[in-house]
Amino acid sequence: MSLPDDILDCSERLLDFHRRSRLEPSSPAAGGIKLPSTRLFSAHPRTPLSTRILDLPVPVLPLLESGLDAVPESLHRPRGDIQALSTWLYLAGGCRGRGAAATRAWASCDDAYSVEIYVAAFAFAGLEPGLYHYGVAEHALRRLRDGPTALALLRRGRPDLNFLGQAPGAVLVSTLFCRSSHLHGIRALRNATVDAGAAVANLHATAGGLGISTVTRLRLNDAHTRCLIGLDESAPYEEFETVQAIVAWGENADVPHDLTGPADDVLPLIRPALPPTPAYGDVVAAYGDCTVRGVGVRELRPPLTDLSPLPADVGHADASSTAVPDSRSLRSVLLDGPRPPLQGKPIARAALMAISRAGFRSGTFAPLRPDGPHLAVVRPFWVILNVSNVDPGIWWHDPIHDRWAHLNHGVYPRELVLLARGREECAEAAAVCVMVANLTKLLGEGGPDLYRLAHLESGLAGQRMRLAADAINATAVSFGNFNDALCKQFLGIGHTGWEPLLLTAVGGRPVTQGSPETAPRDLATLEFRD
Repeated sequence: MSLPDDILDCSERLLDFHRRSRLEPSSPAAGGIKLPSTRLFSAHPRTPLSTRILDLPVPVLPLLESGLDAVPESLHRPRGDIQALSTWLYLAGGCRGRGAAATRAWASCDDAYSVEIYVAAFAFAGLEPGLYHYGVAEHALRRLRDGPTALALLRRGRPDLNFLGQAPGAVLVSTLFCRSSHLHGIRALRNATVDAGAAVANLHATAGGLGISTVTRLRLNDAHTRCLIGLDESAPYEEFETVQAIVAWGENADVPHDLTGPADDVLPLIRPALPPTPAYGDVVAAYGDCTVRGVGVRELRPPLTDLSPLPADVGHADASSTAVPDSRSLRSVLLDGPRPPLQGKPIARAALMAISRAGFRSGTFAPLRPDGPHLAVVRPFWVILNVSNVDPGIWWHDPIHDRWAHLNHGVYPRELVLLARGREECAEAAAVCVMVANLTKLLGEGGPDLYRLAHLESGLAGQRMRLAADAINATAVSFGNFNDALCKQFLGIGHTGWEPLLLTAVGGRPVTQGSPETAPRDLATLEFRD
């Protein structure tokens, strides 16, 4: 079914926005100061959260591959109380450390941490129903709205969310774009949305480790959720915030509350002030084109979820029999401190394939509906530098059939640094994944929100690879800023609608001597199709 002309116009404007947000070798860095990465709704009543954290003993790789099937039945259906909620929030999104050294359990492009977390509590034992903001610095909730108002705004026009009235609650993932635009300019829309995908991946994995069945949606009603979090339409750019996704507790509460009574008037909230920042109207306009009214929640199904840039006759090798490495528990991974840098240590073939499967074969979320347990629109190229028993060069992982193809032979450490705009870590990686999506075809046939959804899926994959790498004594780092045109040329997709969205470098631990440098090669190495 073809899209209406006004919706196609939104898609065309987004493709133009994407072209204007590309980085070239001569593109200057986006100047500006780094904004605080935490907010405190100090004018609203505070509810402290439990500091006693529940255990998550399940190993990471089986959890990412099999979900709740990997969790002992004795841990299924935990009680929906404030301790379980506290564990979920802290392990998935809480601060590690204090001050300038503070980090989170999920990856963020250049540590912008543009994500905010809200909790819609409907029947958590020990917590009054309402909408809360999660203050990561204080590990506490601040109540913003009453329960009937929160439930009504979330379910308005969304019959698929009617189950929330019987659930303990849900976590909302929101994006404050100004934190990223100070570092990335108009590319903030891309990088901050990748951050939101990483947060969703962490919330989903942590819930699974706790034995919680979840329902995740990657699109909500933008107007209603902005009203929910108290964002005025005339708010300045530094206040521009949007709810990108919801991760809801999927089981019914033990004792649901009756929230069918009258809701409070939706009054403005007292929101913490932020310093004025340069306005990026292009970011606001592009996000508006993604979530334009009149599209609704369009599900994306095959054949648009089966796209590949490779010709059908490219030879593949079946990787399904590769042994799965032992992995640490999710709790130990999420409680880790800062990740060590990439330092030249190789990784094993089984480790690389397990990391890639974790990223691209661990499912996706509505409104994306592929036929199998793979991502719907994002696909991985791998540039192999130092993986045992794997020839170096450019490889393709087909996540639909779990097959690999060796596309060319070469060692490209300096080229990767050039692609990543001088990030020397890439030369120390064992392998670098370049995530791509066919934005031209997706937006032209699936609708403009596929732009946002593709970047969310990139964040999902990057965070899952980070969890998998940490669990098997490796490390993974994602880069949202790279030379777009050089990436396309290097991968042979320069004349296609396929676009690179995120780079993730993977390496081993601890420190070893790096592989010898080689002379840069011609970047025009491959040529693929739409």
